[in-house]
Amino acid sequence: MREVWKFPIQHPGRRDGSFPVVMPHDSKILSIQIQKGEPVMWALVETSNRLETRVFQTFGTGHELPADEMVYRGTYQLIDGAFVGHLFEIME
Repeated sequence: MREVWKFPIQHPGRRDGSFPVVMPHDSKILSIQIQKGEPVMWALVETSNRLETRVFQTFGTGHELPADEMVYRGTYQLIDGAFVGHLFEIME
């Protein structure tokens, strides 16, 4: 069965700023937005797929990005736009 699930976006997360998200295999990220003052992402999931851990990291505008393989997933704003975060998935 296919459903849309919501996942919180953590920050700062790990020491390097990354954070794990457990979701069904092959989940497709649909949107990154603010809900009730907190950043979240929605994904289309196949509920019968095995679970896997994917790793994400937020970078602010103007912050240096590592040379690691990453895929852009979306942008969100906090504090009335004072912080603009760009969410990337770390491809490990």
